[in-house]
Amino acid sequence: MSHFKCRLGTEDKNIIEQVFEAGTRSELLSRLKEKGYFVFNMRRLYWPFGSSAGSASSWKTRDFIVFNQQLMTLLRAGVSLNAALEALMEQEEKGRLKEVLKGLKKSVQEGASFSEALESYPRLFPPLYVFTLRAGEGIGNIVQAMERYIGYLKNIQEAKRKIFSAAFYPLALASILALVIVFLFTYVVPRFSQIYASAGANLPWATRLLISFTAVFTEHFSAIFIGLLLFAGGLYYYSKSRQGRRQADALKLKLPLLGEMLREYLLSVFCRALSTLLGAGVPLVSSLRMSLDVFTNSVLRERMVLATKKVEEGLKLTDAVSSTQIFPPLALRMIRVGELTGSLPLILTEIAEYYEGEVDVRLQVMAKVIEPALMVIMGLIVGGIVIAMYLPIFSLAGTVY
Repeated sequence: MSHFKCRLGTEDKNIIEQVFEAGTRSELLSRLKEKGYFVFNMRRLYWPFGSSAGSASSWKTRDFIVFNQQLMTLLRAGVSLNAALEALMEQEEKGRLKEVLKGLKKSVQEGASFSEALESYPRLFPPLYVFTLRAGEGIGNIVQAMERYIGYLKNIQEAKRKIFSAAFYPLALASILALVIVFLFTYVVPRFSQIYASAGANLPWATRLLISFTAVFTEHFSAIFIGLLLFAGGLYYYSKSRQGRRQADALKLKLPLLGEMLREYLLSVFCRALSTLLGAGVPLVSSLRMSLDVFTNSVLRERMVLATKKVEEGLKLTDAVSSTQIFPPLALRMIRVGELTGSLPLILTEIAEYYEGEVDVRLQVMAKVIEPALMVIMGLIVGGIVIAMYLPIFSLAGTVY
């Protein structure tokens, strides 16, 4: 994926500059026109020190938070932005981040605002972060804008941590089950098969079925493995296409329990992003446009794009999003109260916290159900294989007795 810095005209006759990520220039141009933008200029961004300068591995969330906390501490102490960047640069050893800090300091010294300097490194500094800081620069309080974004980021990371923690044990059990089955089919069952074949024993149907299946599995293991890899690779590349991704995203929303949980999680992330931008002083329409990127599900994103256009046309936020099927009735009522009382950022934060709690509860319940279910399935499969292999021995023992 490439990044492009675009100068755009909006339907309300404002001019904005923003960085977007897209596969090709034509794909991005088509996407911007769908949103109602007029594109004045589009420039591809290149990294000053290699293509991997801004890769995710070079800038972990923890490092990003530490960078901002150090910068906020210096700015609160009355240190100028130039001096703060210089101090951070001096404590860094030679490396990519030091080069980034040099580039930021140079841009600021040449007269660019901090947010404009950050736009040159879109993989390191997300558009939502840059836009939040730009709003903070507009009201003369960049430190408060940083605090809002870091608070948003910490909450999102905490939600992701809970999801990972809840999913880890079931996934570990499923992996162990798969390894045990492969071990039984490739090592244990073939050895029993050789013993029974040399003894010329009359085998029960369950044992014969298991041995036949194992023989096919071991004989064609390479072909089965390569076939599965090709199938998985084909699904992966198809899911990256526009049509494939949309079909996959639509399927995710229809999954029992998981679909509703995904919707609530993305709703909570969207509300936090929107609250962060509105709290920083960004206008509603611009905040909605920036928050669209948090929707990793293309189906939900398309619905919110339509809702954003309705807000641009003058419709209230509650009325615009009511038809998206993203916001439950409770969330819609809360948003309406926020619009009437002028406390929309606070209400959006409360909505995010509520649905984060709902997702957490659902995850805990699912984990308590899935874990014993997996244990039972593991016991049935492994126990069934072992019993099928020992049935001839049991029969022989009964005959001798």
